[in-house]
Amino acid sequence: MTATQHDGSRDAQFAWVGRTSAVIMPLLEIGAIGFVTYVVIYTLCIQYLLNPSELLQDYAIFPRVPTAIGVLVGYFILLGILLVTILRLFQVLWTNPGLVPLGDPSATKETAPGIKDFNKYDAYVCDYQGWPIWCDICHNFKPDRAHHCSELGRCVRRMDHYCAWAGGIVSETTHKFFIQFIFYGALYTAYTLAVMSYFLAERLSLMQSRPATWIGTVALSAVFFLFTFGMTCNTLYQLSINLTTIESLKTDSIYHIALRGPTPDNTPNISEPAPARLTRFGSPTVPRGYERSASHAPSTIPPFSKEGIVLEVNRNGNHYIVVRTESFQNPWKATAMENLRSILGDRIIDWFIPLGMSPCTRHVAREGQFEWGQVVHNLMCQYEAGSGSIRVRHLGGSSHQNWTSDF
Repeated sequence: MTATQHDGSRDAQFAWVGRTSAVIMPLLEIGAIGFVTYVVIYTLCIQYLLNPSELLQDYAIFPRVPTAIGVLVGYFILLGILLVTILRLFQVLWTNPGLVPLGDPSATKETAPGIKDFNKYDAYVCDYQGWPIWCDICHNFKPDRAHHCSELGRCVRRMDHYCAWAGGIVSETTHKFFIQFIFYGALYTAYTLAVMSYFLAERLSLMQSRPATWIGTVALSAVFFLFTFGMTCNTLYQLSINLTTIESLKTDSIYHIALRGPTPDNTPNISEPAPARLTRFGSPTVPRGYERSASHAPSTIPPFSKEGIVLEVNRNGNHYIVVRTESFQNPWKATAMENLRSILGDRIIDWFIPLGMSPCTRHVAREGQFEWGQVVHNLMCQYEAGSGSIRVRHLGGSSHQNWTSDF
């Protein structure tokens, strides 16, 4: 067996383990919820609070109906919300996980018809030759922020990670429901932990009794609360800076980005045709004159310059200039609220209701498959290309105070 075949066999084994785990883990979660529900409803509310035995009453533990009703109402509300969220997550996972269509196995990036899907955008992530990122396994172009998932054997749109606990892939279609799942999971486990810890401490102080089922419920609740709470905080932070888990592992990456233009309609004519080869002109960073403060902004737009352009490409009647970001620059980072809304929903109420899909799944903006952040807007402004030049014209071409290169 060659090294390549060995690596392929090992990857297939890892993929099988991942897919199998995505079946087993949710079953374990449902089993744990069933066990906790039994303990809270039957052993706590019925046997301890509503109808304590004579032995319990000998230790001054008498019926407490209002307390039992309050515990049950709170528990069923949180359990119901959690179960609805889980069902919605599973429904999207099974019906619309965000997979990129497979291409023709005989196609190459030069012959694949999928290139036309990128021609409608003002900018897209590309390789150093100006082509959209190509997947040799799926035989198709990867949309921006898509990655190949080894467990599924497919490219996935805006892939975050493959989560066995959630039952599958976390992508642009499931990310919202995954966050709601772990958020409501944290609330549910926090409530169970608080209730069971209180009455376990009471029972221990009154009669020196520590039921194993109660201890097990407290332990399960504590472990899953720490897990879900930590995941919720980390995921919300990544959303606020518009990074997926995969992207956060390689924040030092440099992106090549193809910008539509310049064209005679919105930029000065280029006197010389672009060479059909890779040419490095220097750093594509925005000049230091582009600051957020109006007091530091130049009064006029600098003349168009080729400095910083990696390559110029003419393809199917479209002209693109290829530039690159610097390390640790996130092309999609906007304000924290804009980043959160792109996944959780336009309205705050949408953040908590597991119904509507994420706004980022619409893909209706001309400027790109996802809304670009300030880094790419700066590049558009600098090279008077794509949506950047449109915004500059709307501003009257007199100031760059809306653009910044510091992140």
